[in-house]
Amino acid sequence: RLEPVSVDKTEVSIWCIAPKGESDKSRATRIRQYEDFFNATGMATPDDLEEFRSCQKTYQASSFPWNDMTRGLHQQVEGLNDKARELGLTSVLSSGARTEDEGLYPIQHAYWENVMEAAVEAEDRDESKHVTDDAHSQAATAEFAKARAAARLAAKGDAPAGRRRRRTRD
Repeated sequence: RLEPVSVDKTEVSIWCIAPKGESDKSRATRIRQYEDFFNATGMATPDDLEEFRSCQKTYQASSFPWNDMTRGLHQQVEGLNDKARELGLTSVLSSGARTEDEGLYPIQHAYWENVMEAAVEAEDRDESKHVTDDAHSQAATAEFAKARAAARLAAKGDAPAGRRRRRTRD
């Protein structure tokens, strides 16, 4: 799972999932393969994390504003390819058969963009709510203050209710 933390930080979480009713032998094989491939000492995770780190470092450069991730682009299929159908997936961008293609990265970046846009929209809604709440609160406070001042003046009999008196110094 990729969880954007800020504009320049992303938390990466990896789980080893299993099918229900998995045999002991299959479980041992799956865990060993997970350790060999995804674990911190495996073949995939260090490589992917280095890719993320390198991208973040490069994004700070100003001489070339784009990150080229077009390797394998010609093999991408919008929707399901045969393997996706075989796995029972329903909505994907299929990257093609070559694992070295970079189809994974645009998908991850699109997900990151969607999460960040949703966070900004939620923040905007929340900010809008606070502005509305603040306006209502200010109006209620002003109304209460005026009513209280008018009541004090009326109780003193010094001035008509709702009118302000000017104070003078002796």
